[in-house]
Amino acid sequence: VRSRQYVIEDFVTPHADRVMNAHIYHRELEDIGHRPPERLADVKDRIALVNSTGCEWWVLELRDAESLLQTKRIVEAFLGR
Repeated sequence: VRSRQYVIEDFVTPHADRVMNAHIYHRELEDIGHRPPERLADVKDRIALVNSTGCEWWVLELRDAESLLQTKRIVEAFLGR
């Protein structure tokens, strides 16, 4: 994990029945923290993967209100809301 030489599917796919919650954000930058997606394409594959597991507890893990609302709009667009 620390090497960052993996993709999310490496963790989720073998354990899909054990995914209880997911933290949704685009990427994590050292000394900055979580960054929001700018568009659906930034997180679409990951959200689809988490959604396919039946996971119903998603945390939009961002610190400032605008980043949080931006991510919420993107997730809602994915969900068709």
